[in-house]
Amino acid sequence: MNIKDLYYFQRLISTQSYTQTAADFHVSQPTISQAIKRLERHFQVTLFFRQAKTKALVLTPSGQQLLLAANDIINNWQHVNESISHLRQHTLRFGIEPSVSEHYLPALTKPIIEQDLLSSVHTVEMGANQLVK
Repeated sequence: MNIKDLYYFQRLISTQSYTQTAADFHVSQPTISQAIKRLERHFQVTLFFRQAKTKALVLTPSGQQLLLAANDIINNWQHVNESISHLRQHTLRFGIEPSVSEHYLPALTKPIIEQDLLSSVHTVEMGANQLVK
């Protein structure tokens, strides 16, 4: 299975259009169709059906489960890519909650400045829940 297939599936459900999904990824419409077929073959299920009147794509229970998992997988994949990119650039991503930063940040930054590492530190200040994400 290819992670790109999950991207296609996620976008297809969002756009409800093979044509639009193909255009969004700059690929042909058959590329999207083949990706969906690969996913269905892999899991041996039907992921969705097209509603007769509205032509809407309606997820099956398996399709709903895959969409939830695809969202998590894609988010994790993007996080891993971002983390590795920071490692390649030799930067440290340093997240700190505002209430904690007032007390601990001055103590933490002194050794960073003394060792001339400040240019390698990217600070992010936001709430704890956003930092965990």
